Amino acid sequence: MSKALATILIGEDFQALWKRRMAPSWQAYAARHGYDVVTVDDYIDKGPRGRERTPHWQKCLILEDERVRRYDDVVWLDADIMINHHTAPCIVSATEPGRIGLVSSREQDYGSPAIRDNLLARRTDLVPESRRPDLPKDCRERYLKAGLSGEVDDYANTGVLVLKPERHAALLRHVYDSYEENPFTAKEEACLSHAIFNSGLAQGLDSRFNTAWYHLMVEHYPFLMLEESRRNPLLVAMAVNAGWSNCWFMHFTADVDRSYADLVVQNATYLEGFRIAFRLLGRGG
Repeated sequence: MSKALATILIGEDFQALWKRRMAPSWQAYAARHGYDVVTVDDYIDKGPRGRERTPHWQKCLILEDERVRRYDDVVWLDADIMINHHTAPCIVSATEPGRIGLVSSREQDYGSPAIRDNLLARRTDLVPESRRPDLPKDCRERYLKAGLSGEVDDYANTGVLVLKPERHAALLRHVYDSYEENPFTAKEEACLSHAIFNSGLAQGLDSRFNTAWYHLMVEHYPFLMLEESRRNPLLVAMAVNAGWSNCWFMHFTADVDRSYADLVVQNATYLEGFRIAFRLLGRGG
């Protein structure tokens, strides 16, 4: 069975970020588990429809690209994901044949009062009022804000998807052709998530397969939201390497988060990584 990790790199900034920080981890993971790595560096839809929405919508066409469609299994990864290749298992093997593997945001964002208090409410407290997000109370409300029907009660960040071109290309094409972007759809995410869960094909995966660094930071290292903490590179490095050691695919979902990726020690397991970070920052022996 042929397998590929696939992504789209549109724009010099994304290409540079991926090549510098993400590509080494993808290549190591691919070598360990028998994947090819396929990157697409331009719009798949080069017509007006391709340009009238954000480039993220091209994800919905990835299974139709000639470089990708020949594979039996395709793992879509956003280009701002770093893989902990030391510990991450094969994600295709974790997904039942024919299902679409993804990580449920219902469990991550809304799973318990503790999560809401420690992640969503805390984030609101720490972000200046002018920049506070309009946080929905559950998945249904999130879809309704995006103009979608509220009968779907789960949600996923679509940065990690396990797909089969032969079976799932039509569903992704339907999303591309039928949905529009608005301020609440999170680019294509709400529309694609809604369609996948509504299809009955979704299979929830271990949350370590798509862990947002921002979520880890706000829930477990909230002191990093303070400017005073971010001035201490050793403190920041220890936190981000601890977070990376506890997940398999770390997702640097926002522009401001991607600077943290430069502090991850990828070429060592976590204890040696901490030692390397100490030495590089001149704070340890």
